[in-house]
Amino acid sequence: MEKTLDKLDMNKSAVVSGIENSPEVKERLGSIGIIPGCEITPLFTCPLGSPVIYLCLNTLIALRPDVTSKIKIQISK
Repeated sequence: MEKTLDKLDMNKSAVVSGIENSPEVKERLGSIGIIPGCEITPLFTCPLGSPVIYLCLNTLIALRPDVTSKIKIQISK
């Protein structure tokens, strides 16, 4: 089942299957380890709901919904 990262439930893991964003954003995400094939898990939301803190490659990363809505994920059943 494929959907976007912003729709992933808290503490549920998924694998990044693609990034549909500008080359600059793709490069920035790649530099922090968010590339197709990596596992990512949302852990916390900030008090106002944005950004969300994700765990990827043993690193905590804060991402806004405008970025995560363009990251495709694959959820294994």
